[in-house]
Amino acid sequence: MWPLLFLSVLSLSTIIERFWFWGRFLLKQGQIISRIMDAAARNWDLAPKIAKEYSNHPLGNYLYSPLRLVNADPEVFHLALESAADDELALMRRGDKVLEAVIALSPLLGLLGTVLGLITSLSDIQLSDLGTSSTAGVTLGISEALISTAAGLIVAIISLAFYRVFQSLWFNQVRVFRKTGNELELIYRQRWLEEEDYPPANPVNQDFKYDE
Repeated sequence: MWPLLFLSVLSLSTIIERFWFWGRFLLKQGQIISRIMDAAARNWDLAPKIAKEYSNHPLGNYLYSPLRLVNADPEVFHLALESAADDELALMRRGDKVLEAVIALSPLLGLLGTVLGLITSLSDIQLSDLGTSSTAGVTLGISEALISTAAGLIVAIISLAFYRVFQSLWFNQVRVFRKTGNELELIYRQRWLEEEDYPPANPVNQDFKYDE
């Protein structure tokens, strides 16, 4: 039961931290997308400054990474978007490994506690004691041994429920990152084509004749 208690505290602290993270993240997400994308569409030079203000937010830092590039090639801009998305989305999954470990270990530890409890209870039974009042304590010991299995299952089920919630939030952010990044890249490519400097045509060679 002590390992199960430790895992339950670990799971609870992770769930609280993740709720705090996602609450702050989703609260500012709409504002960040609106301000940065509007600035990119109207005044591109203003977009990096606005994105820098939100660089402490995963979405703001994701958009700021390519925006801080100066006159970058569209392919370089695209690679910067992909690299920033990979980094931020990986950081947003912090805590998932802890919950996965709790989900996997809790039922096993509960089952182990039950097996050890059954071994202890049944080891005191003699064949001659079967059917007598001396086996009443063994029955109580078996019921107590099953408590660890129930506790392990409860910890695993609660952790799994919140794990699925966090996974759904993360997958939704993958779509948001992809959609926002595609829109920003489209704006940049349009701007790149409009401001691209085409090389001047080669001047026609002319033969100059000097009067002697």
